[in-house]
Amino acid sequence: MPLLPAWHSQIIAVEADVHRILIAMLLLSAMAAGQQKRFDWAPTQSRNYQLEPEKWQAAVNYGITPLHLRIAVRATNPVTLAVVRSDDWNNALQHKEALAQLPLLCPTQGLTRSTYTCDLDNLDGERILIVRDEHRPNAVISDALTLGIRQATRNLAAPTELTLTGLRWACVEGCDPAQYAWVNAFKEKFQLTQIGKTYGPLTPDRDGDEMHVKLKAPVPMLVAVLPVAAADRLRANPAQADALLAGVECKQRAAQSVDFNCKLKLQDGTQQVVLMPEPGINVPKKKAEIKVDAVRCVANCQNR
Repeated sequence: MPLLPAWHSQIIAVEADVHRILIAMLLLSAMAAGQQKRFDWAPTQSRNYQLEPEKWQAAVNYGITPLHLRIAVRATNPVTLAVVRSDDWNNALQHKEALAQLPLLCPTQGLTRSTYTCDLDNLDGERILIVRDEHRPNAVISDALTLGIRQATRNLAAPTELTLTGLRWACVEGCDPAQYAWVNAFKEKFQLTQIGKTYGPLTPDRDGDEMHVKLKAPVPMLVAVLPVAAADRLRANPAQADALLAGVECKQRAAQSVDFNCKLKLQDGTQQVVLMPEPGINVPKKKAEIKVDAVRCVANCQNR
């Protein structure tokens, strides 16, 4: 069998080294990506309550789905949380004596700044989360000895403030970020009229989100980006355009061929593009073209 030239062996060796390097780089990238993500209990919806001493109160109706509750509890006085069947709760509301013998599931007392947990898979009906303020009226006596009568009375009179915040297991660091890109929002070729046209709504996801407006028209046009209410006022009162557009940053006057960008602000809310011939212009029977592009979330939008 003929021997391969030395240079050929060297090429094979180099190719093998490159292959190994590429594999190593891919593995390191995958490991780094995995290490960047961190999962933990993340807050979801919060609910606020004011409780009366020693009284049960319904908090959340969970229906008949299996329960796997993780709830952050923040209370100004110790509280008790428990889960009960809806039928039992409704019966107790009709017959007050039944409150003392409510069949409680996952009862937990003395909660002020902690996490309440309850896992129930097999349910035979709807379930309700109920809460009770443990602050007893007769506690004012012991409080008076240590805090003074005035402070003890104030503590008793003030209702217990309770905040319940649902928790879910989720990525909290190094998560796949939301991806944004330019997308076409509106594109139209239309017959000119004296009546203004609006395009929208456009609601930014972030401060500084951009939109791009491109216009071609045979006559001078007014184009502006405004909150919905302001856009409606401008359409209804085109003769007052100077006053209504005072202070508006994203606008073009007497435009026939324009191509411009605008930055949107979250605080301004939902916007509309207003387009109309400049007031006093004779409108010919011709057409104009407008194209509006906007930056929008296109992937991993749940991580915004």
